[in-house]
Amino acid sequence: MPSTPRLSSDSASSLSSDSRSSRRSPGLGLRSTSALILVHERDDEDNAFAFSDEDSESLVEDNSPPELIIPPSIAFGYFLAPCLKLGAMLILSSQAPLKISLPALLVFSFLSVFSRQVWFLLARYVRKSDVADIVAEAVSRNRDKDRLKSFVRSATRFGSGTVRILLATVYIKGAKSSLEPLWPDAVSPVPPSTVLSVVFMIFLVPLSLGPSLASRRLVYSTGVSNALYIVWLCAIIYAHAEGSLNTDNVMIAQGRLFQDISAVAFAFSSLSTLHLYSGMVGLRASSDKKEKRYLSISSISFSAALLGTAMVLPLLFPSVKSHGNNEPTTDPPLVQALIATLTAFILVLAIPPLLATSPHLPIPLALRRLTSRPLGKHALLLVLFLLSLLPAAAEPVLEDAVVLLVLLGTYFLPALLHIILHNMRRPLSILVTPRSQPLPARWLRLERLGGPPDRDPDTEELLLRKERALQRRRLGRRIMWDLGVWTLLIPVGGGGMAWAVGRFAGAW
Repeated sequence: MPSTPRLSSDSASSLSSDSRSSRRSPGLGLRSTSALILVHERDDEDNAFAFSDEDSESLVEDNSPPELIIPPSIAFGYFLAPCLKLGAMLILSSQAPLKISLPALLVFSFLSVFSRQVWFLLARYVRKSDVADIVAEAVSRNRDKDRLKSFVRSATRFGSGTVRILLATVYIKGAKSSLEPLWPDAVSPVPPSTVLSVVFMIFLVPLSLGPSLASRRLVYSTGVSNALYIVWLCAIIYAHAEGSLNTDNVMIAQGRLFQDISAVAFAFSSLSTLHLYSGMVGLRASSDKKEKRYLSISSISFSAALLGTAMVLPLLFPSVKSHGNNEPTTDPPLVQALIATLTAFILVLAIPPLLATSPHLPIPLALRRLTSRPLGKHALLLVLFLLSLLPAAAEPVLEDAVVLLVLLGTYFLPALLHIILHNMRRPLSILVTPRSQPLPARWLRLERLGGPPDRDPDTEELLLRKERALQRRRLGRRIMWDLGVWTLLIPVGGGGMAWAVGRFAGAW
């Protein structure tokens, strides 16, 4: 008999120790004296997670090996990586004063950690570690609507893949824009944009074929990208000290929404939260050692956000920013060429993890039988190459769409799903009324037929007292989580949408 599982801190009540056995054997379940029962969905058996009484995540005993195993150090690198990419480069070129940019940095750093924690709790509550499964659980009201759930899963995966491929397109276009000024004139009759797209795709093909985030090529590319950001930051500081830095030449936003505070929010966005959560849970499932608190997924997420904040903070100070006519009179010095090259490779190396977590394009079975190669990923690379050839006039629209979708997926979506699942859907656990209160008609019929015997009042009272004490201890925590989620949904999500509409309308 496994240890008593317990839902997340957002659940209304705990599970009984006999709930799992009662699900498999009705006879045993009817003879249980526990006053706590669990109502399961039909598809809860697939990819089901169960957790101990503590807040640390642990898996139910399962004979099947986990699909993804990610050590804490690798997960830390993946959590840190989004802070050191396009968002940080756009912060460098923003003109927001320090009294606005510094609070925005601290606020969105905290909100990113909070939104990731909401994703963790949703995965624990639903016992599924895929965004599509969580959205399907939130959208479908009845258990029998399997067709609706399947459609919602497919639509969510399609939307997730679209956001990732568009973000990869923005990355590759940003890399091209940083290297095009260094391209010598009259080298070839082909435009430099097309040549750079071909070169980047040749570079990306072997890196992007990793099967998961645990693949060595993806781990190495992410680690190299993070290390290159440190070199890039040192080059920025050196160029500023030499007086040859013009931040307008590093990276300039083309869209209307990549401005000041939105660039800070984008820097702390993340699209791979549940993939990393699944990998960390898989690691604990494959190990018999007790998890140390500082190696938990929540601690790693917080530490990565803290380090990312420290590494982005120097870019906020006005003394580093240098706009306007600060160009050297001679050819660009070596440090400027180094900054442009580092910018390009940092962005390009951020693309393989996006493609690895993106759903593959559907390929006909007849074509898949012809080769063992991952044709779905090759099709994604082909789509990325074609999108990278879009004209410059499409870049503002592309950037606006990407920043809006990424910010909604990072901050707004987890809050909305949390509110739907915990306030608009039937709870997964139900506290049965005490013996002194009338029992449901089903139980009365079972008793008349010689069903379950009378429950032990002492045992039942003890369970109810323990449950009430637990709920009192966690009441304050649940209130704080609800306040935080509603803050993400209305002031942050709703305010951000109103700001975006105003930007498009030209109101500000």
